Amino acid sequence: KPHASRVGAAGRPFSTCIGKNHQAVHDMVKLPSHEDRSFVAALNELSKEHSAAAFGDPGRLVIGKARRQLAFASAAWMRWPNLGDGDLRTVPVEEWHMSKVDTACPFWIAGRQQYLDALASYLDTLRAPELQGELRRELLGELGVHLVEDALTEEEERELAAYWAPENPVFPFGAMERISGRRWFNYGPVLPRATQGTTKSTLTVIP
Repeated sequence: KPHASRVGAAGRPFSTCIGKNHQAVHDMVKLPSHEDRSFVAALNELSKEHSAAAFGDPGRLVIGKARRQLAFASAAWMRWPNLGDGDLRTVPVEEWHMSKVDTACPFWIAGRQQYLDALASYLDTLRAPELQGELRRELLGELGVHLVEDALTEEEERELAAYWAPENPVFPFGAMERISGRRWFNYGPVLPRATQGTTKSTLTVIP
């Protein structure tokens, strides 16, 4: 069987076609480019290493988050020194006695645009009805979305749906998630319902 693969920045092969079926899909569906997949893989590694939102929106900055963003930006500048002609800038924050990343500088704008362009190429591919399940799961995994098939039986799914349903007594203990508007339930009595410096909810169950 013909086999072609390319290796991304994280060291994993990027399968572009494996056998006749994958070759047919490759001919019908435009996959994200090798450059896009390599960029996303490397960016994800840096984001994980520095616990930062990469070129995304970090929400309201607090000093700890600003430090992680600055560490990420420095590492990204070392990895891609030509983004925005390498023009990475910072701005001082007097009350923190440190500087934060200037997200309006050419380096950051170029990095964000390249990331958005790469994500758009992934989404265009994932929308294609011809895309097979195996390759779809591979691309989703590169974006950090990992699907587990048959994690629940149909009976277990019905029981959970009934438990979290609006007519169940537990429903009033939930709240509306701030951004998505989904119903969520705080995970235990210890964790707070909101965390300073973020618009996201804390660890929760969202049916």
